[in-house]
Amino acid sequence: EPLHRGLVRAHDGHILSLDSSGILQFKWDVKNDSPTMFEISKDGELLDYKGERVYWIPKDDGLREKKYWFKVEKFGPNEFFLKAMVSENRETGKYLAFTLEDLTLKDQTSASSEFIIAKEV
Repeated sequence: EPLHRGLVRAHDGHILSLDSSGILQFKWDVKNDSPTMFEISKDGELLDYKGERVYWIPKDDGLREKKYWFKVEKFGPNEFFLKAMVSENRETGKYLAFTLEDLTLKDQTSASSEFIIAKEV
């Protein structure tokens, strides 16, 4: 059973939606017909279309050494946030603010309003 069904809205107007099969669709532009799609596993991990865990390398990491694995966690009745795992073994995790405009990750000690993915709309 997916963590959440229905449309959710990221901050600053960016749209995230989860369909009935647990597919996360992320649209940089609401008018864009080809969203980036991820599946959210039962334990909240983001998986790509191959079923592999999604990781992201910050664009300021020229050596491509720093990877973040993302996990969706419930924050409130209709609120979710991303936890970025900074090691593949999931032992170390931190909450990060995700600035969608320039794809910059900022360290945060806790979830913030900028980082909460969703309230149902």
